[in-house]
Amino acid sequence: MLICNRDRLISSVEHTSAVSLIQSQRDVFQGILTRYPEGKRAAEAGLEHLHYLDHFWLKLSLWQSWSEWGRLAAAAVIKIPVEGIIPTTNHLESFNMVLKKKYIEQHLHSGHRLRFDILIILLITEILPKVYSRRRAMREHASSFLAQCSIFSRYWRSELIRASGEARAVETGACSGDAQCLLVAYRHHS
Repeated sequence: MLICNRDRLISSVEHTSAVSLIQSQRDVFQGILTRYPEGKRAAEAGLEHLHYLDHFWLKLSLWQSWSEWGRLAAAAVIKIPVEGIIPTTNHLESFNMVLKKKYIEQHLHSGHRLRFDILIILLITEILPKVYSRRRAMREHASSFLAQCSIFSRYWRSELIRASGEARAVETGACSGDAQCLLVAYRHHS
């Protein structure tokens, strides 16, 4: 129930409808609490979660940042289709973790923060060239892999077409009886 409504909350474009959705869920849990004693713990947990959502995530400014309203507003500001607005910050959080753990950690000494000027120098001279080099290598590897898959796919497609033609030839008796036809006939009938 909460999972289905999570999607409705995320896709909300009016704050009042998001608040109403939480209130309707609160009413459902209150009903469970009063009518079904065996569901008391689950209903209380649901109400506690709704309280958390209502008092933290549904504050207007925060709601605007994660709801569909925020995506629409961002698309309007930067004048691109809403599909171009990524609905998550996971990519940024992932890059931040890689930046901190893979690239910056080796330059930290005794737990001291890296000076801003040193960070900028490292970003320009070491980190960004490594990031772009790695991305270029990944892109080249993906391109090579797709080319191999294409060759592999064409080969097997031609083999299947040939084999299906030979199988039809065996079925109709048009096969000349060579070893290849016998092999296809064996595969086809087993």
